[in-house]
Amino acid sequence: MVFSCCAFGCRNRKGSKANLSFYRLPVEEARRQRWIRAINRRAWQPSVCSRVCSDHFLQGQPAKLYDDTNPDWVPSVNLGYKRRTAASPAHKPKYQKRRKLLKEDESDEDVKSVQTELKSEAIREMEVETDRLTEDISLLKDDIAALTLNEAFFQEDNYRVAFYTGLPSFLVLTHVVSFVSPFLEATGGLSAFQQVVATLMRCRLSLEEQDLAYRFCVSAPTMAACFRTVVEVLHARIGSLVQWPSRAELLRSAPVCFQEAFSGKAAVILDCVEVLIHRPGNVMARLQTWSPQKHQHTVKVLTAASPRGLILFLSPAWRGCVSDSYLAENCGVTDNLLPGDVVLTGTGLDPAGSVGLLRTELTPQGTKQLTASAVSDTRRLLDICLYLQEVTGRLQEEYTILKGPLDLDFLTRDGPEKPTLIDKVAAVCCALMNLSPAVVV
Repeated sequence: MVFSCCAFGCRNRKGSKANLSFYRLPVEEARRQRWIRAINRRAWQPSVCSRVCSDHFLQGQPAKLYDDTNPDWVPSVNLGYKRRTAASPAHKPKYQKRRKLLKEDESDEDVKSVQTELKSEAIREMEVETDRLTEDISLLKDDIAALTLNEAFFQEDNYRVAFYTGLPSFLVLTHVVSFVSPFLEATGGLSAFQQVVATLMRCRLSLEEQDLAYRFCVSAPTMAACFRTVVEVLHARIGSLVQWPSRAELLRSAPVCFQEAFSGKAAVILDCVEVLIHRPGNVMARLQTWSPQKHQHTVKVLTAASPRGLILFLSPAWRGCVSDSYLAENCGVTDNLLPGDVVLTGTGLDPAGSVGLLRTELTPQGTKQLTASAVSDTRRLLDICLYLQEVTGRLQEEYTILKGPLDLDFLTRDGPEKPTLIDKVAAVCCALMNLSPAVVV
């Protein structure tokens, strides 16, 4: 069998030169690993046929096993490490990369040498410019923080709270947030406070989802999902604020003019709220939502309020084609009325229904001069009409989302017995109204 040397770069083969010997790699593990490291071939493991020739030993042969201090205990001569004088094509990229790194190091040294030659005036100018830029960045950060709709934005300004949310103060806003925050998760980087504020801003100012998305730096789908989630939680948590009190509580909270005009009788104010919606695609839906009063497609809800503006009752949303009187007679508000209760209405409701609505005239027709008692009665009725004007239409003025127009998604239900989104939004708006100060004329 013809043996060849396994040392790197060695071309010796058996019979190629005289007095040339070949030796196996040692069996003893420690010495064998020393030989493999000395041969130094990448990713190489010797086989049973691997041999090392005598040219790689000082005395032409390896030392004995026990003579581990002998230089020839491990091959050490002509191992081929320095035989390459030029890079092979396979190694050219490696040397090119190394040359590039060396050039970059040289250029860095040149830059450092140039920097050391800068004059002190140039250094001072750079420091002044750095200070100016740092100050500008600080001012920009302050401007961004001032425009971010978070707790700090509302904390010191109750007028700002009332404008954006309809609530009277920051304290009331924080109470509402703390009441619902355990049921809200962070969405799109928005905190529970920001989610509630965004929802109240849409109810209060009727802002579009895209507008709110720009203000809170999120996407429009994220804001739409956030609005639905917060409305669901608010409806479940504060919807119970809309409830009918006892007659004694109604009488106790009534203004003086109502107590004098309707002594011993509870008075409530009915108001029919029409919410504009977009034109449905279905022909039957268009007929059912067409309002003869508004001459547009609407849905209707009926509210019952105390003279102080506290909302006592909210009906589910009805089709716009239904008359106000029919809605008042069939929405369930009559179940809360007791015999002798006085019901005041706006201009849209018919006083001849089964609710027993009451209308009054300020001055009798044909009377040229009023008596003293008539003047007193007229002033009392005028005060009542002022309260009536303040209470009716107040819900849509405070929360303009109920003016519309709303998408048809607000009319869909999650289940056959579940309320629509417009029902939940209206209930939330009524509950928030009850957190506002009472009406005072």
